[in-house]
Amino acid sequence: GTARTSLVVTIGPSPRHRGETTSTIMFGQRAMKVQNMVKLKEEFDYKSLCRRLDIELDKLIAENERQRKYFDDEIERITAEAQYRVAEAEKECKVSLENEKMKYHQEYLDSIKILEEKWKVHQQSPKKQIKEESTSNGDVQDLLQNEKMLRQSAEDESNDLKNQLSHWKKMEATATAEVVRLRRMLDTEASQKDKLEEEIAVLKSQLMQLSLDADETRMSLDTGDGPGKIFPGLDSLMSHSRNSQPREQSNGPKAPVAKLFEQVGLQKILSLLESEEPDVRVHAVKVVANLAAEEANQEKIVEAGGLTSLLMLLRSSEDETIRRVAAGAIANLAMN
Repeated sequence: GTARTSLVVTIGPSPRHRGETTSTIMFGQRAMKVQNMVKLKEEFDYKSLCRRLDIELDKLIAENERQRKYFDDEIERITAEAQYRVAEAEKECKVSLENEKMKYHQEYLDSIKILEEKWKVHQQSPKKQIKEESTSNGDVQDLLQNEKMLRQSAEDESNDLKNQLSHWKKMEATATAEVVRLRRMLDTEASQKDKLEEEIAVLKSQLMQLSLDADETRMSLDTGDGPGKIFPGLDSLMSHSRNSQPREQSNGPKAPVAKLFEQVGLQKILSLLESEEPDVRVHAVKVVANLAAEEANQEKIVEAGGLTSLLMLLRSSEDETIRRVAAGAIANLAMN
């Protein structure tokens, strides 16, 4: 009679779920009113507890709103700071440009003033020779020309800086577009890779099923007399070639192979001979051997490069099953 039942009510601070939170609290209040037949030894003030939970919920909601407001204010502050820095940078560039212009202009005025003073000095000394005066005039003209060139150079440098800024902005836009294009190409390549993997998985399952059918057919044919085997030795190859057509019509062992040949295609079957998985190579060489046993498929296999693939597989593989089946297929193709 001293057992107690505890009820845990879980609520969230989000204002979007306020209705669900209220209904959960109400359910907890109704559940707490249920009493057992045994008289409880302790009484809880559930109303004050509910009020306390409501107060805590309001505090959590207020804290969430405060944090959201702080996050929004922080974003606005960062944006304003970035704009301020951009404006300061532009202002500094303008001030620097104006200072350069004023500097060159002041140098130009100083040079003019010096030249004028020299000119006055030369005018006040009439005893100097005419040659010296002409030389002084030439110097004045040279100085004026140099000042003009310096001013033009400053203006050209300013225009060059503006052009470089525009060029870098264009390069940034081009780089962004290139990144977007490469990302799209990557997504396309990933989807194509997934499709190819699915297709390879389907081919593997079809090859395994076909290999099982071919093994069952071979076992059923091995129980008969000698010339009914699918992969006879080189000594009995001629008799097998002569008797293969009637036996196919009577027993029909090549129906699964022909069906796979029509659905998948010869090139895909031959490409599986170079697979890195041994089981896939075994199933693929069995399928090619079954196809090579039919005279109608032998010319297609040779034209598709099947004979070369079988020779390479025979040289590179150390599996006795693969070597035996590949040798039988090569023998069948060599009879055509």
